[in-house]
Amino acid sequence: MELNFKVTGNLKGKKIAPLLLVQFIENAFKHGASMSLGKVRIDIEARIEEESLFFSVDNTKPQNQNLPSNEKKGGIGLSNVEKRLKLRYGEDEYRLDINDLADRYIVNLMLKLR
Repeated sequence: MELNFKVTGNLKGKKIAPLLLVQFIENAFKHGASMSLGKVRIDIEARIEEESLFFSVDNTKPQNQNLPSNEKKGGIGLSNVEKRLKLRYGEDEYRLDINDLADRYIVNLMLKLR
């Protein structure tokens, strides 16, 4: 397994809602690393630029797509995060892009910091 974690920018005095990013990281391990039979890679980056946080998680997806039907169902984690974002930050204060590609899963989040 290859894990890359990078944090850049001035973090001093910057705050976000508690545990907001945990779901994205948990999903990378739960659905990428723990189920993959091939090469596993997880890239996590948090970057502060002026008054914005740019956060991304990019992970490989399982090579074995023949999973039991009970493991293919989506959970409520990401929908709960989206609800939290809307309530806490409002539609103008964040952007969440989730890309489900053939071999990778990529989450990009931009938050305006207060």
